[in-house]
Amino acid sequence: NGKMASKFKKLMGIKHEGADGEGSSEHTEEQKKKREEFFSRLDKDYEFARMTTHTQRGVGLGFSSQGIQPP
Repeated sequence: NGKMASKFKKLMGIKHEGADGEGSSEHTEEQKKKREEFFSRLDKDYEFARMTTHTQRGVGLGFSSQGIQPP
């Protein structure tokens, strides 16, 4: 089972944690902050895209504001 876990971590790009604990708490706090900022930005982008999708419905190529009727 440990072999499968290490393979999964390798595929996901998770690096092995070092045995020496020096600076690891700073590093993890920095990673947590970056991760939090990333997900916050991702949420904002998602909400913006969702709002744009729902409010801009019917606007764009193939839609005419003049309503030209075919003969």
